[in-house]
Amino acid sequence: MAGIYTRETARTPQPVKIPNGEARPVLWMVVVISSVVNVVTSVTIGSILISNAFGLIVLAGIAALINDHYRNRRR
Repeated sequence: MAGIYTRETARTPQPVKIPNGEARPVLWMVVVISSVVNVVTSVTIGSILISNAFGLIVLAGIAALINDHYRNRRR
């Protein structure tokens, strides 16, 4: 299987740059909206799968906010 991995495929992924620091408001909107949808689906529909899916979106948004905070903090 020689030759499968080249320099093009072996590169490390680069973070996506959002211009003008607009990542935080978008991430906060994702976290808030997903939290509300998670609560509403838990109360009304009662589907565990849908509620868990939005819970995972909330956790991913929080992780992205923490990551953005540590990348852009002043030293």
